[in-house]
Amino acid sequence: MQVLEESLTYFKEMDKEYGITSLDENYGSVVDLPARARHLDEAKILIAAMPKKPGPSIWGALLGACKIYGKVEEAENVAKILLKLEQKEDGFHKLLSSLYS
Repeated sequence: MQVLEESLTYFKEMDKEYGITSLDENYGSVVDLPARARHLDEAKILIAAMPKKPGPSIWGALLGACKIYGKVEEAENVAKILLKLEQKEDGFHKLLSSLYS
């Protein structure tokens, strides 16, 4: 948990201390940290606190963690969001189907 907290602190300092604007890839990585550590609620809080609308990479990170921990209902909710964002992409469908199996 200490590594997670330290990572989140550095992420927050990127903008506040150093004026570095975070990209979607940065947010995707930051969301992935608590999600993979079984802190899905914290990952969702980070997504809700984003200053811009979260993109597919961010939701994909959360979907991947849902698959790892067998969170079917949460995965379905995330997949619905991804469907709206990525109507032509089917990668998340494969991830969701592997969760069911």
